[in-house]
Amino acid sequence: MAICDILLLTMNTNNWYKITGGLLVGFGVALATVLGTRVVRMLARAGRKVMSRANSVRHRTSPAMPFQFNQERTTQAVAFLLKQSDNRRENYMRLIKLLYIADRESLKETGRPITGDRFIAMERGPVLSQVYDLIMGRSPRSAEWQAFIGTRPRYEVELVSEPGDGELSQYDKDKLAEVWTRYENLDEWAMVKETHKLREWKRNEPRPSSSKPIALSDVLAAVGLTQNRQKEIFQNARELKALNHFFGTP
Repeated sequence: MAICDILLLTMNTNNWYKITGGLLVGFGVALATVLGTRVVRMLARAGRKVMSRANSVRHRTSPAMPFQFNQERTTQAVAFLLKQSDNRRENYMRLIKLLYIADRESLKETGRPITGDRFIAMERGPVLSQVYDLIMGRSPRSAEWQAFIGTRPRYEVELVSEPGDGELSQYDKDKLAEVWTRYENLDEWAMVKETHKLREWKRNEPRPSSSKPIALSDVLAAVGLTQNRQKEIFQNARELKALNHFFGTP
């Protein structure tokens, strides 16, 4: 078995439940002749409960992003967008929409997002979860973010120092610049209407004042990728995430 497969197996909560449940059932059978059928039934029942738990975990966590959030690259991407503005400031709701669209199109064109952030459907459209928390000061790493991206009155953020661009590929820069230019004349409320048109948001439209996770599979389907391409993207993302976790890299 390849090292990536081993890492994925041990990191996957759903697999842990399945393995544990299977062991409990098998252990009960092995002890049948020693401890009697009552213990067998007890262990088998426990095993079935744990394996049932695996199914519920898979359902509950299916929207999770298999890519790993890269705060350094995300900070550089936000800085890149802010530098397109004359005063290096932008309404944060509009900024998040632009970054979401860049992530979405990057997934379609390259099989990976720019940020690796989780997608959330909110009342005013799709949001990048950790970017939103960083802007709101709710992230444990907000201090690192605020060294480069400051929050101003009137729902604005501004570039306060240069984070560099070494984490951004040429494709990333071109895509961010393209998205900025395409929506340059739309304010934040027009961007809300624009993102309300997206199929994945419609599929996960939340109740007022609430939010819902947007599954990566919903985004990939919405941009027109085949099932085979979607499976390939998920597999590549999990392998890369496992290797990054193993080597301690973002």
